[in-house]
Amino acid sequence: MIIDRIENAPLYFGLGERFEKALRALMEEYAGEVPAPGKRVVLEENNLYYSVSLNNNKAPDDDYYEAHVKFADIQFVLDGSEYMGWANIRDLRPRESYKADADIAWYSGKGTMQYFTRGYFAIFFPEDAHMPCRTNGSTPSQSIKIVAKVRIAD
Repeated sequence: MIIDRIENAPLYFGLGERFEKALRALMEEYAGEVPAPGKRVVLEENNLYYSVSLNNNKAPDDDYYEAHVKFADIQFVLDGSEYMGWANIRDLRPRESYKADADIAWYSGKGTMQYFTRGYFAIFFPEDAHMPCRTNGSTPSQSIKIVAKVRIAD
């Protein structure tokens, strides 16, 4: 997992061409007006795309970690704030088996919560189970964010 501010995105261009394309697109979105939720952009058919969502964040739930095999996630907060949970999949228990058609598996267990505000992003790789769109457990919050999906495996 990588956590950083969008101003530092060029540091991660070396992860590959798709990561560079995605991070450049996120930097452009950050520099402009906050896009409307529901926007979806395909940068490379079946390999690289992102969408904008408005999230009414929920309390943390140790039974709600997700992980992917074919895609890495770049989750980028454009407005508002949220907590995101993280844990290595080896430290969690599988809750549901991997669903290849949706590229998702669900896990249960304890992880670490990280606070994100405008301008912060996280890159989650296949070993990084994550729990996005969360609150601190007591204070309601909303966020507008981009989730970019970057294909890393066939």
